[in-house]
Amino acid sequence: MASTTRLLRNKILVVGDKDAGLLEFVKGVFTACEKEFPQKLVDDELKKSDGKYSGVCIPWVIDTKYYTASVDFWLDEVDGDAEVIKGYADQKNEIGQVVDAFVYAFRKDKAISIKNWVPFLEGCEPSIQLCVGSGQQKDDDMSPIEDWCLDHQFEYVDLEEKTVEPLDKAGWDLAVDVLQTNLWDGMSQKEPDNNKNNNVSGETVYDDDDFYKELQMLSLEKERNQMKELDDLNLPSQNEIKKMQQQLFGDLENEGGLDKAFETMQALREQGNDLPDEERRKLAAKVALSFAAQLGV
Repeated sequence: MASTTRLLRNKILVVGDKDAGLLEFVKGVFTACEKEFPQKLVDDELKKSDGKYSGVCIPWVIDTKYYTASVDFWLDEVDGDAEVIKGYADQKNEIGQVVDAFVYAFRKDKAISIKNWVPFLEGCEPSIQLCVGSGQQKDDDMSPIEDWCLDHQFEYVDLEEKTVEPLDKAGWDLAVDVLQTNLWDGMSQKEPDNNKNNNVSGETVYDDDDFYKELQMLSLEKERNQMKELDDLNLPSQNEIKKMQQQLFGDLENEGGLDKAFETMQALREQGNDLPDEERRKLAAKVALSFAAQLGV
């Protein structure tokens, strides 16, 4: 029997228009984490692509106090091309199977086309969805973009933003922090260095930054355990929940919408009576989770 090799989800897909500064974003990440940018490698890649950033691959070894992981930045300048973006959503190309972080870069004085990527993201479901803005703002109100990011589970980062609080992250540091706060495929956890922070009495001493990062790793461990439990339960995907939410509540604002919602629920209940136990439980989960999504829980 032929064996299938599981693909590692360790790619960071960075997309945006030609003037969005995709390469500058990656360089900024290397600068923020004090790593040397592989300029020669990138120059060689650009020669192969006739100076186009699309398809350029840049390796990055994430090295934190807690783990190391080898990942790759994949760059693509798409200029909002709907056909190119549609190609990404095609599951046959297997791109969605290896991308675990999606970064949309844009200039704050330009229009953005991030909405076109929603079908790809719904199929790919990367652990990280990051929207980064650079340059001067077109106006003082960025709230529509921030609100859209919030509604679609994106982390929005203004790369020009600064902070004076030592535990707060902003700009490039925040972007790096988001990318590092992930359980990357193939990551190697480090053993704790108990001697590094020991005082003369032999007790371990942590500064505020150590404590903050410890909390982060505990949160990641909890999230990993929760996701494993959810996988074991075979719960519906986010896309299935959205479809059920639309089916139940899509006409709620229209006249008779509430009655239609109750009729749909009754039909689903009758449908569930004829399903095997496992499928009936999954249907019930889709209905319950769509209610939670509708109520914003």
